[in-house]
Amino acid sequence: MLPDQGTLTQIMIMTNILDGVKMPSQIAKNVGITIQGVQYHTKILKNKRLLTKDGNVSKLGYIFLESGLNSMRDFVSQNLSRLDEFATWEVIADEDIPTGSNVYVYMLDGYLHATRKKEGIKASVKNGSLKGQTALVSLTEGMIEVDFGTIIIAVLPDIADSEQTFKLTERVKDLSRSKKTLVAVVGEFAKTICLKAGIHVSIEFASLNASFEAAVRGVSTRLFVSERRFRYLLYDLKILQGKYREVKTEIVYLK
Repeated sequence: MLPDQGTLTQIMIMTNILDGVKMPSQIAKNVGITIQGVQYHTKILKNKRLLTKDGNVSKLGYIFLESGLNSMRDFVSQNLSRLDEFATWEVIADEDIPTGSNVYVYMLDGYLHATRKKEGIKASVKNGSLKGQTALVSLTEGMIEVDFGTIIIAVLPDIADSEQTFKLTERVKDLSRSKKTLVAVVGEFAKTICLKAGIHVSIEFASLNASFEAAVRGVSTRLFVSERRFRYLLYDLKILQGKYREVKTEIVYLK
C-alpha cells in the first residue's frame, strides 16, 4: 500500500537529507513544497526521533525510510506488472508475422527483433508486418535481457605535429578494430584523425549522450575527443554516469 501524502513528503525530505541537502530552501525546491512546509515536517520528524536534534537521519529514521521505500517499491512493482500486458514494443520482423500470432523477441545490434523460432522472450503480435518491417508486440513472459555495452573515451592530445599525428592515427586504428563497436567523435580534431585513419564514424553529434544510449541497448562505443574539448564534457559525463550506473566507462589518454 502506498504511504499517505504526509508520509511521502517526509520520506522525500529525509532522502534529501541523506544526499547532504540541509538548506530548507533547497529541500523545498527539490520536494516541491514551501519552506514553511519543510520546517513543519522537519519538526514532526524530530519529535518522532526520526531526525536527530542537528537534523541528521537517526537509526530509527533509517528503519522508517526502509519501510516506506519498500512500500513504495511494492506499489510501483504491482502496478507496473498490471500494465505489462498493455505495453507494446516496436520490433523488426525477421519473417512475416501476422497479427495475433506468438513470436519471440530478442536484441540484435541494439535493435529489438521478432521471430517465430524459439529464441528470446515470448510475445504476442498486436500489429503484424512483413519480413524486414516494423511490428508491434506485447511481451507475455519475462523481460528482455541486455548485456550493456561499454564506452571507452579516448582523449587525444591537442593539435599535434605530423609525426605525433601519425602515431595517433595508428592508436585510433587499434582502438577501433572491433566491427561490433561504434565509433563516435566530438569536435573537429577527433573527426579529422578518424578520417585520416580511414575509420567510419557512426556518431558525430550529441556523441556522449548517444554513446550511453547505445550502451543500454547492448552496443559498445569508442568515443574520440581532444583534450581541449574533453574538459567541457566532464560535467555531462558525471550526470550520465549517475543516470546509467550499469554502463561501464573507461577513459584512455592517447599520447
